[in-house]
Amino acid sequence: MPKFALNNEFVPVSVYFIENCLKNVSGSFLKVYLYSLGLASKGMDADTETIAKELDMLESDVLKAFNYWKSVGMIIEDEGVVEFLTRPQQDELFGATEQVIYKEADTMKKSTYDSVEVAKKISESNSLSEMVQLAQELLAKPLSPDELETLYWLNDELGFSAEAILLLLDYCISREKRNMRYIEKVAISWHEQGIISPEDIMEHIASEEEKNTTAYKLRKAMGIADRPITAPEEAYLNKWCEEFKIPEDMIILAYESCLLNTSKLSFPYMDKIIERWHSQGIMTRAQAEEDNQKYKKKSTGANDIYKDKFSHSDLEALTRNKD
Repeated sequence: MPKFALNNEFVPVSVYFIENCLKNVSGSFLKVYLYSLGLASKGMDADTETIAKELDMLESDVLKAFNYWKSVGMIIEDEGVVEFLTRPQQDELFGATEQVIYKEADTMKKSTYDSVEVAKKISESNSLSEMVQLAQELLAKPLSPDELETLYWLNDELGFSAEAILLLLDYCISREKRNMRYIEKVAISWHEQGIISPEDIMEHIASEEEKNTTAYKLRKAMGIADRPITAPEEAYLNKWCEEFKIPEDMIILAYESCLLNTSKLSFPYMDKIIERWHSQGIMTRAQAEEDNQKYKKKSTGANDIYKDKFSHSDLEALTRNKD
C-alpha cells in the first residue's frame, strides 16, 4: 500500500468536491477547475484565453468548463469575479437539496401596515377578498394577520394582481413550500426580474419546468442551453433518451469523447458512439468507458476511435443533408 504525505504547497480542494464532483466530470473540465483554483489560491488573475493557452485547450472548451462548474454550483460569478465554493450554496429555508436562487431577496424591506387597515382594504376589494379565500384553501389553513399583511403587500407595493398572487402561491405549494417567508422571497425575486403579470409568471414557470427535463440538462452540459435547439438535434436527443433509453451520464460521456476527438460538438458523431453502445447492450458509464478503452486498442494508430466507420467531415455532411 502506498504512503501519502502532504506539504503546504497545495490548493484547497474540498471534501465535497472529491466525494461528489469527480465521478462524472470530464478530464478537461477538471483541468480547468484545478488550474483556475490554483490561480485563485495565489490571488492571481487570468482570462479564458490565457487559461486555454496554458492548458493547451480551445478557449470555447474553457468557457464550457466554467459554465459547467457554475451549473453544478461549485463556482459563482459576479461582475467578472469568479468565486470558488466548497459546496453548492444552500439555504435551510429552501431545503437541503434546493439551490438558493432567491438569496438576494432579503434586500427589499416590507412596508409596515396596520392589520385593521389591511383587513378593511381587503374587505373593500372583491378581487382581494376572493384571493384571500382561495389562498386559505391552497394553504389549507386560516391566514394570520401577518400573512394577510404579506399578501396585501404583494399587491399594494410589488404590484402583483390577485390572480398573480394565486399563481405565486400555487407555484410555491407545488414545490411543497408553504412558508410565507419563502413565498415572500420568491415574490421579491420575480419582482426584481420584472415577472409580475400572470402571463409572465406562467411563462416563467413553464421555463423552470423545462429546465428540470433531461433534454435541458444535456443541452446545458453541452453548452447549448442558451440557444434554440434545431429539429435534427432534438431528434437525436429523443432517439437517445426515449428510444435507446441511454442514461444521461453516458450521453455526456459521448459528448466528452466527441470533444476529445473533434474539438467541437457534433451530434452525428455522438450518435455513432451511442449507436455502438446501444447495439452492444452497454447501459452504464463504466461499461461504456471500458468499451472505449477496448476499442482504442483495436484501432490501427488512429486517435479517433470511430474513424474507421465515419470521418468527422462525413458525419457533418450527413447532418447537413438531413437538415
